[in-house]
Amino acid sequence: GDLATTHKLLGQAQDIRSRIGSAPQRSATREAFVKALHDRQVAALKAGKSGTAYAYLRLIEQYDPDFPGLRGQLRTLHEQVLSKATKKVSTAAFHDAGSNSDFGRAVASRVTQHLFEKIPGDIRLIERDQFQAILREKELGTAGGTVNASDLASADYLIQGTILESRVDTTENRSKKTMRVVTDTVSGANPAHEQWAALPEAQRGKTPEPPRTLTQEKREDVTINLQIMRKVGILSASFRVVEASTGKVLATDSATAKIEHTDEGNEGIELGQFRMPFKLASLPADTEILQQLTEQISTTISDKLVKVLQNPEQRYLELATRHAEESDYATATENAAYALALTTQKQQDSAALRRQLADYTVRLP
Repeated sequence: GDLATTHKLLGQAQDIRSRIGSAPQRSATREAFVKALHDRQVAALKAGKSGTAYAYLRLIEQYDPDFPGLRGQLRTLHEQVLSKATKKVSTAAFHDAGSNSDFGRAVASRVTQHLFEKIPGDIRLIERDQFQAILREKELGTAGGTVNASDLASADYLIQGTILESRVDTTENRSKKTMRVVTDTVSGANPAHEQWAALPEAQRGKTPEPPRTLTQEKREDVTINLQIMRKVGILSASFRVVEASTGKVLATDSATAKIEHTDEGNEGIELGQFRMPFKLASLPADTEILQQLTEQISTTISDKLVKVLQNPEQRYLELATRHAEESDYATATENAAYALALTTQKQQDSAALRRQLADYTVRLP
């Protein structure tokens, strides 16, 4: 009945056979060990411990890959454990402290989109519409309200936020600018040509003839009126990740986005040959600036949330290690099974994790 020692010795025997090129050998001990694993797997499944049942199947796979029905059971349990291990997340519309709730909905929508694009394999996104009825009755973390776990069973984490500030400030300055410009061109006799013409004919033949006339620019100072317009948009928000079943805040942070647009306009002017067309200062509309800010702050918030939500298999493995150190191998096995399912789904190297899971599994009482 000592599964841990049996696993260790059978593993050593299997390793030796592999090293000397000997084919795996069936034995009564190995068959009895696999049967004991299967019996425990069936019991774990009946008890609703899908992670533990998955762990037993992975051990059976190691010693008897042709065990009847193993492939099908592994596929089914892998999907069950993966579904349980993948945290389900929903983003509620951000509360807008101002009068416009559109920004709150837009930020939440874009945050959801960015999370789907960046970590699609780490979380499962739940549509916000599924939470509206719940949120009307439960305000997580406010007013000291209690949270009914069964009401929020469809999600593990809820992302909440508040739009703290959303505004566009417009300033206009008028000034004058003086420029020296060419207003005319004047043609006149070239003194150099007159001097050349006064030379004796013999000397003129040796000297190139200068142009008879010169064109000179007439310059004048021109003062024009300028219009300098500037728009500064600011959007700031706070957000948090709440554990749906308990209302516990797992992470909280804030973000601010700022955009500045400047343009210059001027009056039209004509003075002689000089022409400066009229130009009106042109800046994006306030709604367009706020849309840009919404995208910018949503990306910032998403990047911060990714750091909290990505690679859940690492957190499961940390939990498994901690519980194993406390000799709680039941909890360690469940968490290690979640980590293995996620790692396998990502097609990452899981050899070390499989060995760790097997070590926890055979220590179960």
